[in-house]
Amino acid sequence: MKKDKKEGQDRAWFLEKNLQEMESYHNEELKEEHKEWTRKAHDLETMEKEKVKDYSKQIMKGRDGPDERLKREKKIGGVRGKPHTEKKMDRKGRTEKS
Repeated sequence: MKKDKKEGQDRAWFLEKNLQEMESYHNEELKEEHKEWTRKAHDLETMEKEKVKDYSKQIMKGRDGPDERLKREKKIGGVRGKPHTEKKMDRKGRTEKS
């Protein structure tokens, strides 16, 4: 009887130990998944920020400054697609001769 009781206790201890190991393993696994998920989210945010920076650099590249950019946005296509400012054009989009 003592032998059966001792084997039962050993078995219970063994099962308890396995259960604790499984729980710790799954907790570590979940922690790793969380780390990967946060890393991916951080990488996506940095990629978006870099895209915005690159876009703003492309806009400002080759131009004198923000005033020049505003002037270029106001231009409308004139005769043969050549851009003219609004002040030099009549209502049909032609340049006024002075």
